[in-house]
Amino acid sequence: MEQEKNTILDRETHLLNYIRKIVRQKLFFINEVDDICQNLSWLKMKNETFSEALKKFEPYTVEQLEEVILDNRKSVKKVDDKLECYMEVRQWKINETFEWTPENREKLLHLNQKLMNCFEKLRNEAIPIVAVLEKRLDDKDAFLHDYEIEGTVKPFILTADNEEPCDGIDNILHEIWDDWALKIDLRTQKWFNDNLYLTKDLNWNIDRHLKGQFDEHYISYAIHILHDHTCWSLPDILKINHLWSELKIWHQNFEDIKTV
Repeated sequence: MEQEKNTILDRETHLLNYIRKIVRQKLFFINEVDDICQNLSWLKMKNETFSEALKKFEPYTVEQLEEVILDNRKSVKKVDDKLECYMEVRQWKINETFEWTPENREKLLHLNQKLMNCFEKLRNEAIPIVAVLEKRLDDKDAFLHDYEIEGTVKPFILTADNEEPCDGIDNILHEIWDDWALKIDLRTQKWFNDNLYLTKDLNWNIDRHLKGQFDEHYISYAIHILHDHTCWSLPDILKINHLWSELKIWHQNFEDIKTV
């Protein structure tokens, strides 16, 4: 048994050395990026300057980083923290060199309005449902003891036929998407309005990369979330061609079980 284990170990070691020999430069780059990403995660926890640490990636191109990301994705069953760290670095590098053309501004304003429309539709759909559920609670409904109602909007970059997500980096963007990013509690209308700023009391055109570009326009909270709280770069955001809005309701009933 021991000899068999040693034989397997020798074969694995030989294979690993062979792979390293073939792709030595790529592996060196991946290992170096791994080390930097681990440092970045530590810096985030320590609340130190993230942008200063990211400067370590300046010698590498976006194309090199994307190659690492795609290779890393093939080697894991699901998206992990390391992959998300790579995507954050990619986002930073792309956004730092992004240029606002008239066409890009128009695309963002168009998406901005579409996102606002989605959330307003979710709110309007929820209002009569909430009224009915609140009345059932007031009437001491036999089943309904409480409820939850939430709306989500999920962005997609779909293929030309709008049937499925694109491959490559675009597909990874969908995989790492967190539904909490554009999710909203629709039970409390005031909180909903304030949180999404549908009243337009707060204009998110003050965000970095947006400041000075949209002074005459209202930029919604949803754009702020996409730009500031996800791994999507500005070019990624401008490629969004499909929005999926969903309303979910949970009717809840609770029963205490007392000892006989």
